[in-house]
Amino acid sequence: MTDGPLTRVVIAEDDPIFMELLRHASVLSGCEVVGEAVNGLEAVELYRENTPDLLLLDIKMPEMGGLEALKEIRKSFPDAYVVMITAVEESDAIEEAMILGARDYIRKGSPQDQIITRLQRHIRNARD
Repeated sequence: MTDGPLTRVVIAEDDPIFMELLRHASVLSGCEVVGEAVNGLEAVELYRENTPDLLLLDIKMPEMGGLEALKEIRKSFPDAYVVMITAVEESDAIEEAMILGARDYIRKGSPQDQIITRLQRHIRNARD
């Protein structure tokens, strides 16, 4: 997809089926998945360790939710490129995520081709 180093991605998702979809779509889109987290605490730690080009961050996760993880990450990395992942119509949470600096959100219920298309757009943007 691109010349040069692969786009480095961390995925934070507690649903194993959706984690697999995001992993597969990322690799097919020319990314290197450098970390996978199942909760917000792991997401923050993996972000700090790897400083990826893109973080895919589920809003609802155990131990620390995505919004809290986003706040923590943006404290140290104000330019972090984060796309939120959400399962339901959580307009308040989505609005808060955008205010906190998330670039976009992807709904889990969207058709798979739409998820992949949006993900690919963010992969390109994260590298620029």
